[in-house]
Amino acid sequence: DTGLVVLDGAKEFMLWRDSDLNSLGPYPMSHFMYGQVLADPDFVDLVNLPNFSASDALVGRLNIGDFAYLPSRWAHHFRAIGNMTVSLSWKFGFTLNEQRPFVPASVDTINAVEAGPYAKGYSMMV
Repeated sequence: DTGLVVLDGAKEFMLWRDSDLNSLGPYPMSHFMYGQVLADPDFVDLVNLPNFSASDALVGRLNIGDFAYLPSRWAHHFRAIGNMTVSLSWKFGFTLNEQRPFVPASVDTINAVEAGPYAKGYSMMV
């Protein structure tokens, strides 16, 4: 679980439910990018992530003083609005609901996405 508060400026966010996690291509636990997903709503790759849909996300805007609670395993994407945004986030370790199992992206899918022009990490497996 994560909390985020905007101290200055504003942010847009997209938030996907834990039930959408498999369509986002989560990195496996053995990968150094574990806890991240391959999907990027700014650069959609339907060839390698055919079930990803940015429209499945909950969307919103946070302004100064607004707080967002991000449940465990709910993928999120934040974007600053304007010239400057200052926010504070923290992780805390309680989840009241049972976590859904997820299927991590395959090595082949990771390598294919990471070989593209908008890769977030590296295809190296640890």
